[in-house]
Amino acid sequence: PFKATLVWTDYPGQSLINNLNLIVTDPSGNRFNGNVFEPPFDSSLDISNNVESVFIPDPVPGVYKIEVVGSNVAETTQDYALVYSGMFS
Repeated sequence: PFKATLVWTDYPGQSLINNLNLIVTDPSGNRFNGNVFEPPFDSSLDISNNVESVFIPDPVPGVYKIEVVGSNVAETTQDYALVYSGMFS
């Protein structure tokens, strides 16, 4: 399986101040958005959590594109951590 997880610390507030989105595109051009675990996997973007994951149980071979997109970065720059795992050659 392929798994990617994005995490970041956010500024204090009632909701996210800085919002990042995790987007993974497989070799066939299929897009997987973070925290969308049922088809269609590109139906929405998570705007509520500072942890986002993409899980692909049976990934096709090839090159995957992993993007971290700042959809709203209201306070300066935003550090983050990105971890991914799977079979790599």
